[in-house]
Amino acid sequence: MDGLDIARALRARRPDLLIIILTARTDDIDVIAGLDAGADDYLVKPFSLSVLLARLRAHLRRRTVAAPPPEPVHLADLVLDVSARRCMLHDEEVRSVPRSSTCSPSSPSTRARPSPGRP
Repeated sequence: MDGLDIARALRARRPDLLIIILTARTDDIDVIAGLDAGADDYLVKPFSLSVLLARLRAHLRRRTVAAPPPEPVHLADLVLDVSARRCMLHDEEVRSVPRSSTCSPSSPSTRARPSPGRP
């Protein structure tokens, strides 16, 4: 299951869910595939955190109805619990980098870095 499969499955289960693809893939065909898979937006690495935050604000401005807290989404061995801000893979929590050690608008570096082994 790749990111596009996850986007398709999420969109099928939760049409109201905001999906933004963050990727190193820059070809037009990849952007089109991501948007056609159900993404609301597509941002190519490296990107400015301030641009990502502005895009999130723009998408959230368009949402007028407050939705109830979403139920966890189950995709094969992946569970996304947006309300609890947790992601489980093979019954193990996927840990992210603590917010204090990531880029923030006030940090010296506001550029996302590509994943190891990715262009």
